[in-house]
Amino acid sequence: DYVRFTDLNKTGPDNLSYGAVLILPEGPPEWIPLGSETDLVIWLGVLKGRLHYRSQLLGKENTPDPPSLRMRSALRRLHDLFWSPVAARLPERIETVGLSPDAGLNFLSFAVLMDRNGLLLAKKYRQMVYYASGRDLLVERKAPSLREGAWSLLGVPEFEAHHPAAEAEEDQSDQLSAVVLETIDALPDIPGVRRELALLEKIMPSDPGSISLTNSSEQDVRSLSGSPVVLHLATHAFLLPPSERATFSEVQDYDQAPDHFYRSGLVLAESKRAHSERSHGARIPFDRDGILFSDEVRQLPLSGTRLVTLSSCDSGMGESVRGDGVLGLRRGFALAGSAAILLSLWPVSDDTTPGFMKQMYQLSLATDHIGQAVWETQSRNLSGIDTRDDAALEEAVLRYGCFVLCQRGPLEASVTMPELREPSPTRWAFALTVMAVIVFLTTRKWQRR
Repeated sequence: DYVRFTDLNKTGPDNLSYGAVLILPEGPPEWIPLGSETDLVIWLGVLKGRLHYRSQLLGKENTPDPPSLRMRSALRRLHDLFWSPVAARLPERIETVGLSPDAGLNFLSFAVLMDRNGLLLAKKYRQMVYYASGRDLLVERKAPSLREGAWSLLGVPEFEAHHPAAEAEEDQSDQLSAVVLETIDALPDIPGVRRELALLEKIMPSDPGSISLTNSSEQDVRSLSGSPVVLHLATHAFLLPPSERATFSEVQDYDQAPDHFYRSGLVLAESKRAHSERSHGARIPFDRDGILFSDEVRQLPLSGTRLVTLSSCDSGMGESVRGDGVLGLRRGFALAGSAAILLSLWPVSDDTTPGFMKQMYQLSLATDHIGQAVWETQSRNLSGIDTRDDAALEEAVLRYGCFVLCQRGPLEASVTMPELREPSPTRWAFALTVMAVIVFLTTRKWQRR
């Protein structure tokens, strides 16, 4: 259980530090001092800078100058400052770890932290699961099996261009819609969403209540019948900037940020058109404007939902509440009742995310251990990387290191994850040939009789 605190032994702006309360199955809790807020700001900034640099190169937007510090250095320093002291107190052969980050640590992916031997944590432990608060470990609920109940797969691959109304009066404009439109107007289409939903349709259990919809509207989300066991949302997420922002914005409680649930949300079909018209004076109800704000998310009936997956860029970002997680989409879906939420801490890849999601769901269905399935999927996709190769390391971390699972409920012991074997075209051809031979021989046998 991580804690950010004011170190009274220090003065000045560098007096904020981190520590962890280590709770093991046996023995009393133990306090472990860790790095400072300044340390986290510097090295997490280096990590994000290298990720941005690599994404520009992969997107062929331009050829930027590389940051002066390497990602490998950032991952090692973050490991040494915020994980190594904890790991030194863990008993040998620990496989399962529950994490409850605080403040800026909510935005750190522990899976990609690297020890001095170049080993990523995703390869060192069988699972790490995030909790918004340590008390979420005590939540008792009968979670439905992923195979029992309906799945709802909703996505938005294309976003329409807006056409502003010319004759609207300025004093009738909606300031919030103007800010939202400015934020979402440049969002590109996500063609990989169609492939992602198509892959998941093939593996989701058969249930009469299951749905798969592309170009999903806000009404599609609001009209979900009951609580789907799985709610998968593949679209853009956004976080509006506040008027003033600290390095890692933190509030003491909800009352300090009453409007924060209207600073983040999901972008659905017709959102650009609706907010363009509203910003020019048109009256469009909030429940039909194509934006699902976090405040609207928390009103969804998801008390029976096992997993909400936000296959969206930066869907895990928000404003941290001291000792109580992050305000934003992750808090909205938790308040709506979902037992677990899969989020991303930086932009996701349109090319590789569909395959990642398919693999994660296959492992989840095979074991019913969602948290471990997410961690295992990251581990498998981060395997075989030469961590001394800057390009290979940065690309792998960019594509697969962004995902974190935040859950409520007891921490489950790890299980053996199965190997997933995709049938090759050659194997299918061989199987069909064998079947044809069997049919031919059987037919000959009956003809002789």
